[in-house]
Amino acid sequence: MTMRGHKNNGTNRSARRMLASALLASAIMAGGVMPGCQKESDEAQAIRQAKLDFEYLAANHVGVADGSVSKRTYEKIVSSLSKAAGSSNPGEAAAAKLLRARANARQAELLAMQASRTEGRVLDTILVVRGSLNQWKDLNASAAALTAYDPSKAFSDLDQQIAEKEKEIAAAQADLTKLEGEVSTLQASVSAAQASVLGERSKEAALRTQAIDTSQTQRADLVTRANQAKRAGDGFDKQSSDLQAQISKMNPTVEEAKNRLAAARSDRALLDVAKGEVTKLVRINAEQSKKTIEGEKDAQGNTTRYGARQMSENLTRQVATLRSLREKMNVEGDEGSESSGSRSLMATYDEALKLYESAAIEAGKAKSTSGVKGGPAELDVATYEHGQADVLIAKARGLQAYSSLMSALAGAQPSLPDASFAAEAAEAKKAFDEALLAAQDAYSKARSTYETAGAKVQAAQVKDRLDQIGRTLATFDPRAPAPPPEAMPDAAPPADGAETAVTPGADGTPPTPPTAEVMPEGLEGEVLTTMQALIDDLKKPDMAAFGSNVIFKNEQQQEGFTRMSPLLAKSVEVDKAAIERFGGTVSALTKQHKGELGPAVEAMGFEATKPVELAIDYLMTAEPSDLQVIASPGNPDEVSVTSKTGKLAEPMTLSKIDGAWKLQLDSGLGDSPLPDAMIPALSTALEEIRAGITEGNYADAVAMLKDLVEKAVAAARSAMEPPK
Repeated sequence: MTMRGHKNNGTNRSARRMLASALLASAIMAGGVMPGCQKESDEAQAIRQAKLDFEYLAANHVGVADGSVSKRTYEKIVSSLSKAAGSSNPGEAAAAKLLRARANARQAELLAMQASRTEGRVLDTILVVRGSLNQWKDLNASAAALTAYDPSKAFSDLDQQIAEKEKEIAAAQADLTKLEGEVSTLQASVSAAQASVLGERSKEAALRTQAIDTSQTQRADLVTRANQAKRAGDGFDKQSSDLQAQISKMNPTVEEAKNRLAAARSDRALLDVAKGEVTKLVRINAEQSKKTIEGEKDAQGNTTRYGARQMSENLTRQVATLRSLREKMNVEGDEGSESSGSRSLMATYDEALKLYESAAIEAGKAKSTSGVKGGPAELDVATYEHGQADVLIAKARGLQAYSSLMSALAGAQPSLPDASFAAEAAEAKKAFDEALLAAQDAYSKARSTYETAGAKVQAAQVKDRLDQIGRTLATFDPRAPAPPPEAMPDAAPPADGAETAVTPGADGTPPTPPTAEVMPEGLEGEVLTTMQALIDDLKKPDMAAFGSNVIFKNEQQQEGFTRMSPLLAKSVEVDKAAIERFGGTVSALTKQHKGELGPAVEAMGFEATKPVELAIDYLMTAEPSDLQVIASPGNPDEVSVTSKTGKLAEPMTLSKIDGAWKLQLDSGLGDSPLPDAMIPALSTALEEIRAGITEGNYADAVAMLKDLVEKAVAAARSAMEPPK
């Protein structure tokens, strides 16, 4: 016994098979074909058995998970009805052909569903690869920006200042030496004068002592000579005082000269410190750049942070997984089941297309055999053609996504190790173009066949399909979009007694075609209204309003976007000025003049590379008439928007949230917000650039871009310097 709500796959499957067997037995009894009851032609028996096989599969709910069972059954139906399809009985022949057509179509549907499931995994993997590619680009850009700073100009400026300061020191030293020499000379003169004073004073004293014990005549002569010595000593004493006064007068000048020399020497020492800081900055940047490339490890050698090298290895593994998914998809049964096989995704699409084509041809033969124009057989042909077109569209969309990814990988800078990306991108793009054109032709063919079928059945039965095909053509035909076809008038029912071809369905109805990629009524207008609002808000710029129409991948990204909004708005203003003055955004100008710019400009990341950056850059100059809206298969609340003229490398994705269309922001804006201190500093630098563009201060775009780099680097450095 199985508990309620608990699934037992084996029990359920056995029950279904018992039910199918019962249905089969009852059908045989109801048909009166028990042995000995009635003789029936081999062709009629084959037709009856084929119908029972269809009923068995339907009752047993055999689908993709039991692909091998379905495949063998459908192949058996096609094979068993070969003779009946060539029967001389028109009714039997038509019925056999329609059943064979339906068996082929059901095989095509199984393959298409298997391809769709694999395509979903492929697209998920593409998103993963794109995320890794963006991280790899960010890491390389960060590493390049860290090493983009060229210290040569700073060193040159400092060396020039040092040379000037050395001259200043030499001049100050010369002035001081001269002053000190003059003071020294004066001090020597003072010493000489003071020595003379002592000499004369001693001479005077000796003469006066001698005069005491001499005669009157001799005394008078000695006194006279003593007075002369006194006067001479007084003169030398005055001379010494005058010289000392001169020295005192010069002392402030000497002190000033000493202070000037000390200040010059201090300034010189600070210049050495500044050179050391620049050297330290270059060293730290180089170390950080190396960590950004190589990653970081702890003491045990475990990686604690991925670098660009590890991300490149991740990319290689992820791309290998992606290629493996496309080249070796599981078919027929569940992955891992005994019935599973493998073929490439493209081969699966192609096999489905061949089977749909065979189904359409077989149904067409049934129509010819029955001799009835239009009717169910015609509708079956249209249905299979429609299914073929839908497979082509699914194939085209997958190729477009793959080609776009390969192109992004091929254009990555620095180049990734795998050199085959460009060739793969070109091959996928060529296949995409071929599939898209084939889908357009297939839809046109299906539309024409539907119209013919509509002449014999209720017009309303095909009107919706016609409208769907018309809108799909309008969506996917970039050359000449086709308007939806007009509603057809009610058709007359088949004439009484007219022979009608046997329908392949167990209940007499034609098989339901796979859902086409169709835009619901009003979808294009709704999406374009949102796109116009995004363009208007961006150009104002009103980043708050712009952000209200955006779906952020997480709260951190939204917070980063809010914090970065002032800087983003200022960058938009610079772009607007650059468009008016130089004819392009900063990103477009950087790409245009790449050969004239140094590595520092490229390393700053001014050229848009991420999908969201490319989208924002496109919206700066986009015209609404260039926007093309493409519905997503199986999801009415998601669309892609691209450029009709090919100006947008990758489509933008919008999703409907609470009745409003919003732009999905998977990566780019707000992912890696700058430190708070940098935002006002860089905003100021951008405002200076905007003003310079507006005032005509730049001879050309190259001069503007180089100045932008210098100002941005200077602003970032000043913002990150510790407060003094």
